[in-house]
Amino acid sequence: MFLFVGRDIFNLPYENETTPFYADQTYVDTHPGYQLEEPTPKLVLYTMTFQSFVFLQIFNQFNCRVLGDREFNVFKGIFNNKMFLIMFVLTVAI
Repeated sequence: MFLFVGRDIFNLPYENETTPFYADQTYVDTHPGYQLEEPTPKLVLYTMTFQSFVFLQIFNQFNCRVLGDREFNVFKGIFNNKMFLIMFVLTVAI
C-alpha cells in the first residue's frame, strides 16, 4: 500500500519510477532547493516501507511465542526467555 498510495498519504511526491533515490545533477537542475546526494522523497517513501516490514516482523516474533490455541496472552512469561529478549533488542537496534 505504501508504494502505491504512499506518495499521496504522506505528501511525498515524486514524478515517476525513474526518480533517483539520491539527487543527481539532473534532479538538482530540475528541482531547486536540492543539493547533490540529498535524499529524495522517493528514498523516504521506500525507507518507510522497509521499516514497516521490519516492525511487522518484530510484532510477529511476539505472536509466534504462543503456540497453544487457548493461550491469548503473548506477553506471558516474556522475561523467562532471555534469548528472545536479546534477539528482540538486537532487531530493533540494528
